[in-house]
Amino acid sequence: MKSWFMSFLFGALLMSGKTNPDPVTLKQIGKKNLLFDIRAFEHFNGILYTVDYLLSLNKTSLETGEDSRLGNVSYKNAKFFFAMNRKLYIIENDGSMNEIDPETGVWKSAAVMGVWSKIERAFVVRNSLYTIENGALYFHRGMNADNREQRGGAAFYNVGILIRGESSLYSLQGEGSLWEINLSNGEWKRIGKGKAWKNLVAAEVLGGKLYSIDRAGNFAETLLSDGTMKILDATQFTNAKALFTEGGKLYLIMTDGNLYEVGLGTGA
Repeated sequence: MKSWFMSFLFGALLMSGKTNPDPVTLKQIGKKNLLFDIRAFEHFNGILYTVDYLLSLNKTSLETGEDSRLGNVSYKNAKFFFAMNRKLYIIENDGSMNEIDPETGVWKSAAVMGVWSKIERAFVVRNSLYTIENGALYFHRGMNADNREQRGGAAFYNVGILIRGESSLYSLQGEGSLWEINLSNGEWKRIGKGKAWKNLVAAEVLGGKLYSIDRAGNFAETLLSDGTMKILDATQFTNAKALFTEGGKLYLIMTDGNLYEVGLGTGA
């Protein structure tokens, strides 16, 4: 996550390949404009948690679309928003951290002012917290800012857009290259060749594949094993804002705030 709010803008994808013969379907979840102007989101256990334009927390069932405000606090100084161990966390601009109950919205202080002030990124993969600080990647043992271990060298000054996989981390660089980051040792491995992933508007990893959308609305699938890409749909994704996965399913948020479950077809 680049800052406390999720970065949604990636740019335009150069693609080649045949369109998928099996149709990609979109099933709307909840009411129209449900997620209009959200600033950040997290998800687990079938629930989508969002920070809206008023900087309030909300929860949405991905099964029914039912949504409600979570608690009565507005997090006006939020910098990073993430989930871990079925709790929600917000790191504020002053370096403090709040832990939030995902059922009630009740919050408590998890760290005082200044403790997390130096970190530049914070994200969770495999229910483990990682941060980036001064060009270095750190693995944290629990929610402790000091009990951490550096992974790799000083290769994290320019990490681009980070995408979390089921057990790995991926980086989309500004010039269009795609990389896998080994979280055990901090090593980078390039996926595919060329600069086919330049300026995406949305991307997410599911089942060993990268699903991405470009400005023209092309929805594509890339095999992370070798970088092979194919277009699955070229008509339904022109207003895409973000992709995310939950419970083995792929979801789409549109710029108008509509939320969809994406059906990938039998050939995807």
